[in-house]
Amino acid sequence: NLRVIAPHVGGGFGQKMASYPEDVVIAFLAKTFGRPIKWIEDRRENLLAAMHSKEQVIEIEAALDDDAHADEQHARYAARRALLRSALEKAGFRVDHSEASLYLWSSRDEDCWDTVSWLADRGILVAPGSFYGAAGSRHVRVAFTATDERVAAAVARLAAS
Repeated sequence: NLRVIAPHVGGGFGQKMASYPEDVVIAFLAKTFGRPIKWIEDRRENLLAAMHSKEQVIEIEAALDDDAHADEQHARYAARRALLRSALEKAGFRVDHSEASLYLWSSRDEDCWDTVSWLADRGILVAPGSFYGAAGSRHVRVAFTATDERVAAAVARLAAS
């Protein structure tokens, strides 16, 4: 059994999903010694040792003479944004401050967890706005980074509501 306890520490930015070598070491030690192992670091230690500070070797390939792929991706996200925004607004949502991101900051003027539940009942997963601080408590963050098929399915579920 693996149990990870990550208490709410506030804020919406920083490392969320990265895995580090020490994560494996902690699990190994817990299994080896047959008891829980506790990893403690303060914010300064985290900032010094986390993803942005670790020595990393990264390989990247760039196509400098090909703007077509960037244009296609831009058009793809613009289409997803338009579809989701329209579907959310028809379902009674308001979309705020979502002009230049991969998310729609949406509200039905209710507690964000009620909105999360309402959307989850329709098979649509969103992030509760309260994850990003008290100002988000009446919003949810709807990503349009899923495939076109998944976005279309969400739009259809919203339309059926």
